Amino acid sequence: MSRPARLVAALAFVVLLVTAGPAGAATPSAPEPRVESGRLVDASRTDRAPLQLRGVNRSGTEFACSKPITTPADPTVPGSTATTVNGFSIFDGPSYAAANVTQPESMLTAMESWGINAVRIPLSESCWFGRPGLQTRFSGAAYQTAIAQYVDQLKAHGIVAILSLHVASTSASPNFDGTLWPLPAAQGAPIFWSQVADRFRLRTNVVFDAYNEPFIDETLTTGGAFDARHSDDIGDDGVRDTDAQRWACWRNGCLLDPADPADPPADPASTDPPPTSTPTPAYQAAGMQQLVTSIRQAGAHQPILLGGLGYASTFVSGASGWLSSLPTDPDGGLVASFHAYAPPQTRCAYETCWNQQVAPILAAGHPVVTGEIGQFDCAGAYVERYMTWADAQGPRSGARGGISYLAWTWNETKPVGRLPSWNCSTSPAVIEDYGGTPTATYGTVVRRHLLDRAAAEAYVAPAPIDPGPPVTTTAAPPATVTAPPATTAPPAATTPVPTTPRTMPARTVAVSAKALRLKGGSVAATVSCPKGSTPCAGSVRVRTATRATLGRRRGTFVVLSTTYAVEAGRTATLHVRPTSDGRALLRRTRRLTVVATATSDGAGPRTRRLALTR
Repeated sequence: MSRPARLVAALAFVVLLVTAGPAGAATPSAPEPRVESGRLVDASRTDRAPLQLRGVNRSGTEFACSKPITTPADPTVPGSTATTVNGFSIFDGPSYAAANVTQPESMLTAMESWGINAVRIPLSESCWFGRPGLQTRFSGAAYQTAIAQYVDQLKAHGIVAILSLHVASTSASPNFDGTLWPLPAAQGAPIFWSQVADRFRLRTNVVFDAYNEPFIDETLTTGGAFDARHSDDIGDDGVRDTDAQRWACWRNGCLLDPADPADPPADPASTDPPPTSTPTPAYQAAGMQQLVTSIRQAGAHQPILLGGLGYASTFVSGASGWLSSLPTDPDGGLVASFHAYAPPQTRCAYETCWNQQVAPILAAGHPVVTGEIGQFDCAGAYVERYMTWADAQGPRSGARGGISYLAWTWNETKPVGRLPSWNCSTSPAVIEDYGGTPTATYGTVVRRHLLDRAAAEAYVAPAPIDPGPPVTTTAAPPATVTAPPATTAPPAATTPVPTTPRTMPARTVAVSAKALRLKGGSVAATVSCPKGSTPCAGSVRVRTATRATLGRRRGTFVVLSTTYAVEAGRTATLHVRPTSDGRALLRRTRRLTVVATATSDGAGPRTRRLALTR
């Protein structure tokens, strides 16, 4: 008879360290978004758990590289004249130096402290190509390198990067001022996406957003008056286009011309966003099918977001719509991109409209990412209502799954040494400064919701962990030590979490099958089998950690994983010491709360609660 099979298993203990101050935390690995079985999942997890992207937009890379800046003549200098240059930076802050090709690590850490797991990056086609007339230090190769470095920075902080084409152009109309065009141009957009996809095809934390806000033949108003310059016809026939024509153009492309004077008058009740100041030219538009094909042919397999018409707010138009016009994708990785702003910035601003326009997409088996949410009154009731609704949607509601959302925008309202370009009423921003101080009330509501959501997700469904091969150590009996008394956690701070950990005496934790408590000495984990007793070997290491807020308590969710090997039918006690990262996470711990433990023996994850021991 052969010897009993040797069992290799893993325990993942999720604990909430409620601290008196900030604790150093290991950064969780960035999710790897994929579309599988009609839902967005994290491919880095063995259980392919539903993935909800929650975060912000980082505006600036769509305009700072090309926006014309005029310097007036200096009256004190004879012969001085006004000069105009295109572009002043790559990112919109925190500085505008020529070497500003990276973002400070402190900003990324601040994003982590908000519970952000995704950042959307708007891009300019002209800046990516480095069209003539742009400064080389802010465009072309410099621009591409800066975007790539930022994507890698985000990954290092556990954050997904969504790359979005915002500013379309042609060589004849480079669109340096960032005018919103109805659709990307066939001349450049397929090449743009071929290059972008090729550069980022191996970066697992990337999602592509094919085009920011498509619109065709939309009714626009400026101060209540129709501005025909900004309504575009398919062709040049002076006839209002049908829904079928618009969606066919969205999918396959078409010739777009400025609106004819013969167009019927606009609906005076329109609440579409005001147009930009420059009319769009006549051009051949690229359809979504061309963009999807360009991305896939470049070898990229990440999800692709496709915004609906009506500035990414319309998905169902009579008998036509997003579902009936969907491009062919060999990877099956297409995701609907919805934009939700409080009225009067968008028509689809109420739950009845969300259920009409967005719910059918989910029901048909396609994920939805809300690429932009926001409101322009400095309040937060609308975004709170939308995020709460979005959390409850999807193939699996609750702490995991739901519709993704990203707030507009992570740009400071109180910059140092220059006039602010952002505020909560005309260009809504969630932060006052790049240290992460939230704006009131808009940014405060967004930050609180993101943190609460991250905390709920960590509580309900800790991730199964692939621990790797076990490390053999010598077993020793556990030390008997009385756990120190716990103290009440202080109220949550109202300012951003500092990012520098304090130097404090280290403590360790003891883990057993029934409880987890603070204890001096080694980490002990007990695993039980039906009969017998034998030593076993193993290791412990920190896998993930994220700051979070639960009610009035602030803390850090930590996942400690242990591995062990024991013969079937035996009971074993594992004695190991934590890694240096683990010790850092346990500094100044005032209270230790066991949230859950996930175990896996290769047959799938199982979850149960553990008790709190003080």
